[in-house]
Amino acid sequence: MDWQEVSGNWVLVPDRPIAIIHFLGGAFVATAP
Repeated sequence: MDWQEVSGNWVLVPDRPIAIIHFLGGAFVATAP
């Protein structure tokens, strides 16, 4: 797993990027008005 900067935020990127993409998608949907 590696740390990677995404839009100014540091996120932990696992060996399988599908997990982080799924997480980010859920986060954006959850914070949408």
